[in-house]
Amino acid sequence: MFKGIYGKQRGAVMELMRTRPRAAAPGSVFNYSTGETYVLSAVVANATGKTASHYLSEKIWRPLGMEADAYWILDAPGGREMGGGCIQATLRDYGRFGQFILTGDDGVVPRGWRNQAGRPESRLTGYGHLYEGSPYGYGYLWWAIPPGAAGAHGRVPTFVGLGHGGQKLYINPTEGVVTVLWSALRPGVDVDPELFALLDSVVHALR
Repeated sequence: MFKGIYGKQRGAVMELMRTRPRAAAPGSVFNYSTGETYVLSAVVANATGKTASHYLSEKIWRPLGMEADAYWILDAPGGREMGGGCIQATLRDYGRFGQFILTGDDGVVPRGWRNQAGRPESRLTGYGHLYEGSPYGYGYLWWAIPPGAAGAHGRVPTFVGLGHGGQKLYINPTEGVVTVLWSALRPGVDVDPELFALLDSVVHALR
């Protein structure tokens, strides 16, 4: 894993997170926070005694036989990886990662984790409850597609990773489909309804 530089002050993100007040009582609202994911990656790094990029390389990147090094942005020279995102990789390697999530259960993640991670875990994270006008639900860092959209009709919910500017990793466990999409959308542009209709057509064509 290569490391790029995002800022100039080591530990600045963690210091910012220390100053933030609690948004709400736990379990009372849905609060999407990239900063909290950054803290989570720091917890993993401290628990393993390895940088997040080294741990990812050891547990996933090398075992999956990725074709190229990934590029993970740091918060500063010698700082921490931006745990909430900022991993750049080839399209095919993202597809390999999606296939790993699809098939999973090989000792890297607990058995059954995928099916739990890809579905809403509570009423607050249920389909249509996250934001006004949004049909999504939310699992363990995955956005869950509501039943009836993009082939999400089967036994295991379809879910996606949504990146900045329209980057998407779509996983449909029931049909065994993984799709990687790269986009360059302007801020505020939402093409998800059309995209899900397209993916729905692709899934049905592959049956």
